[in-house]
Amino acid sequence: MADNSRHIAYFWPVWIVAVIFGVCVTQSYEPYGISVAVLSLLLVVSKPKVSFTALDIVVVAWWLFEGLSLLTSINNISVFAAFQKTTLVAVYYFVIRGLFAKQARSEFLLYLYSWILFFAAVIAMVSFNIFSQKISTAGFDNMYDFRNLYQPWGFSCNAWGTFSLGFLCLTAFACYCNRRHKTRMAIMIPMFIPVLLGVVRSLSRGIYISFPFLLLVFVVSIAASKALSLRRKAIVLAVAALTLTCVILPYKKDVLRTMRMTETLSQQRSLDSRLNAISIAGEIFGQYPVFGVGNGNYPLAANNIAYEDDNVSYSKFAAGLIAQLPSEKGIVGILILLGFSGAVVWMLFKDKKRDLGTVIVMSSVIALLMRELAFPTLSDYYGAQMILATLLAVYQNKIAALNKSIPTRNVRAKVLKWIPFVIVSVMFPFVAIYISDAKKNQEAVRLAIKGELESAGAVLSSSVIKTTPYFVNMAVINWHLFKATDNISYLDKAKGYLKKAIAKNPLDMQLVCFMAVFTDAGGDRPYAVEMLQELIEKYPENSVYRFVMFRTLYGKDKHFDDENTRHLVKAVRLAPRLMDTPLMHEIEKNERVFSLVKSKLLCDTANMRNDPVEYARKGKILLALGDTIASERYLNRALDMLPNISLPWCYLGVIACERGDTVAGRQYLTKSYTLNQYEPITLISMNKYLDENIDMSHYIISDPYSFMYGRYTTKFSDWYLSRQVPFTY
Repeated sequence: MADNSRHIAYFWPVWIVAVIFGVCVTQSYEPYGISVAVLSLLLVVSKPKVSFTALDIVVVAWWLFEGLSLLTSINNISVFAAFQKTTLVAVYYFVIRGLFAKQARSEFLLYLYSWILFFAAVIAMVSFNIFSQKISTAGFDNMYDFRNLYQPWGFSCNAWGTFSLGFLCLTAFACYCNRRHKTRMAIMIPMFIPVLLGVVRSLSRGIYISFPFLLLVFVVSIAASKALSLRRKAIVLAVAALTLTCVILPYKKDVLRTMRMTETLSQQRSLDSRLNAISIAGEIFGQYPVFGVGNGNYPLAANNIAYEDDNVSYSKFAAGLIAQLPSEKGIVGILILLGFSGAVVWMLFKDKKRDLGTVIVMSSVIALLMRELAFPTLSDYYGAQMILATLLAVYQNKIAALNKSIPTRNVRAKVLKWIPFVIVSVMFPFVAIYISDAKKNQEAVRLAIKGELESAGAVLSSSVIKTTPYFVNMAVINWHLFKATDNISYLDKAKGYLKKAIAKNPLDMQLVCFMAVFTDAGGDRPYAVEMLQELIEKYPENSVYRFVMFRTLYGKDKHFDDENTRHLVKAVRLAPRLMDTPLMHEIEKNERVFSLVKSKLLCDTANMRNDPVEYARKGKILLALGDTIASERYLNRALDMLPNISLPWCYLGVIACERGDTVAGRQYLTKSYTLNQYEPITLISMNKYLDENIDMSHYIISDPYSFMYGRYTTKFSDWYLSRQVPFTY
């Protein structure tokens, strides 16, 4: 390790692995295929030296289980995507185990990793400064309520909190491994500051619960150290305390707000959702006890139980490991986690020299698992898995070196190095097809939005794997063709594709709603009403099902009765933006009918729940009916309780501008824009009242009812990792 040239010549695998690690941790590129291929080739051309451990066996079992889930899952699209990540992490783990048994290599690797983590943390610092400036400029008085806008490297603030915690653990371990290199240590120690800032700035309750554990370990380790004098111990602890204080003080208000845990309504709702998620997971586990529903499929399985109604916010993630593990992985997954825990304990027990390195690894594993109890990151982000894999793999190599148990190249090593290569060779055709079909779907959606329906169908029909999104999008494309041509053959094709989609995923209730629309268009209104009635009985607070039922009963003859009115009023209460649609403008022309609708919309004020979303909806309805004073009152009430919802700010801006107060109107609309710069209503209002001249070409809405499917569009993307062709009536 004398000079840089030797680093390049002797440590050439280090540079390759470091680049792959950096790309994966920041997720600046989706590198599954090329990364696995490169790592596999590294094993093939090298001479790995490894002695199999219990933890190695658990890693293999974990990979095999994820592969088996492709056959047992309720939706193998998300499982296949997860399996690619699992394969990448497993191969990476064995590369570290096999190629970095030499202490010099592992030390230099961790030193490079420290630079990568430092760079990522600095970029996150810049991102946070931009975020805080944006919040301040918009006129908000705190950052905690708006932390969802802070998304460094494209991660959510909660996910980035986990990464920052992992960065802290890995940087600490890198310092321990390089403790003999004074120059490296002098460089690495200041790197803790931006990493520590990332932990503090996460404003995550789960992180704030896990982090003190690491601090306690640090204090105890320094106090118990025999290498430091009492004076030096005091200096180290004092410097650490001062650094932490300086990091926290600028954000004292928001840190304290986070640590109070249940002070805000948002915190209370979050806690309630986590408790509810455990109950939901129990129900899913009861249905799929052995293998679970498959990696990433909790949102799909939980949707029918808890998230199909509009009055409950849809969740993309399981709220913690306790909910995610039994529902997605079942009994087998629980056993693998127990095996992992046992293997880690055994690994620590085998360490004959239990020093600071042992403490760091042990505390890191515990802290990261504690974090998983509040917000699951390891299962969904392969970069976080690679951080944990690095800690465990390097530490095991350290134990092997101490125990002098690293063998020379043997049969097991020869087998080990070829296994990933064989796996990649087998998986490559499937991955290539998967990527190709995903690109075809994206192109088909793009063409369909442009109105080139025949071309969209032709592109999509060339897909090799007929997945649920394939059948859904082919159905919608043929539906649009039917509406454009009135050719019944297109409607029959749409029904045929949709039947196959429902058969592939019967948990997707929106598909049944689409089928009801198709059935009504085919002339069988009674059966369409029957399907919709079943949906409404199961999900009475779903605005889409209510509105489709109204349109079905309303029909071309514009039939209107008490039942019709009931469905329309309920739909408007759940989705007040219906007040601005052509249908409502049409109903307004019928004075008798509209008077009835209006009276029903206003009658339930006394029975409203003390809920900000309900207040916001009421405010919008009153605004549409012309009662700006009452509207303003309800909108302000909603924002007092939950200031991070965007549309009430927009509506307050409209009210102010309509009154001629453009100064206040600008303030309100700016806040709305800050919270959601992609909301067409806000952009339209800013153009209309403030003469902002915002380019709306990307936000032109051809279908005035497209907002009704916003929730399903999000769900579709989460469930199928794909885009849906926009549906219109």
